[in-house]
Formats: sequence, C-alpha cells, structure tokens
Amino acid sequence: MNVHLLRVSAWSKVLLTALAVMAVLVLRPSGRLRLWEQRYPYLMHGCYANVIGALAALALNDSGIVAAAAMIVYSSVPLLLLKLEGA
Repeated sequence: MNVHLLRVSAWSKVLLTALAVMAVLVLRPSGRLRLWEQRYPYLMHGCYANVIGALAALALNDSGIVAAAAMIVYSSVPLLLLKLEGA
C-alpha cells in the first residue's frame, strides 16, 4: 500500500523529503538546534521520539505515509514556532 500511495500522490515525496530533513536536523543538531536542545530538552526529546515514530509508522504500517504525515506535523510546528520566536 505504501508503494501505491507513493506513486499516486506528489505530497508523499514532499513528506519523505521533509521527514529525511527533520531526521537529520533533529538527530544531528547543530547551531540553533543545539541551542534549543540545551534550552528546551524535553521539547527536543519529543521531536526525536516523533521523528523515530514517524519512520517506524512509515516502515511498519500498511498506509504508513498517511500516519507519518500526521505525526511529522507534531514535531515541525513547535520547531517553526521556536524559529519565529527567535529563541
């Protein structure tokens, strides 16, 4: 089912790219993310867990692309709000 959903939807490719970028940024923080990791450790641990959970949903669920898309919002929005705040 994941392969079919990947072929049908252009948004799935966007999600996979965003998920890969989020995984790299969250799992190997540098610069501002490292500062946020020191300042907001629980928020960053939640982002780590969310990225790992989204990857697991993508790998283990029959329609994992939908589950991963729903999950990645919960880690990207707080990071965007921190960026807008200028923290």
